[in-house]
Amino acid sequence: MKYFSCLIPLFFFVGILLMGCGPTRIYVVRHAEKEMDGSKDPALSSEGEERAKNLASVLRNRKIERFYTTETARAEATAKPLAVLMKKPVLYYAHDTMPQFIIKILDSAVNTLIVGHSNTVLKILHDMGLNPTVKEIGDSEYDNLFIVSLRNKNGRVGYTMTLDETHYGKPSTRPSQK
Repeated sequence: MKYFSCLIPLFFFVGILLMGCGPTRIYVVRHAEKEMDGSKDPALSSEGEERAKNLASVLRNRKIERFYTTETARAEATAKPLAVLMKKPVLYYAHDTMPQFIIKILDSAVNTLIVGHSNTVLKILHDMGLNPTVKEIGDSEYDNLFIVSLRNKNGRVGYTMTLDETHYGKPSTRPSQK
């Protein structure tokens, strides 16, 4: 009995450690709605600003530690409301270093938001070895939210991952809905 009472604090400590050992989650979205002003690097429209705020609301309790976007105003503005709420910087990634970027994200084992574009979001998922059911993101689609759950490193070369495909905010108009 004397030894058992000494083990109680140990079990408590191990329990606390295990509570934080859930899966790492990587959230991948396209930037929110942009201004159609013809500029090369448009800002978010008012609808896009609302979507960015909604994304922050949806993900605010997900313990996101890293925020990555391309170096475009619309991508950064999509991540910014949540990054500010979490008191974290927005970091940039480049398309020409995608394989190294994906490895960096997977190896970091921290919850991460990646904001991409209609032509890069699915490529990011494919480069992770995932096969989303969405085959194309149309020009008017901004509400896709892809959640990659990284359970553990699977040996020396891979990871055990699952993909959840969902939506957030106001539903987008899809080509088949027109």
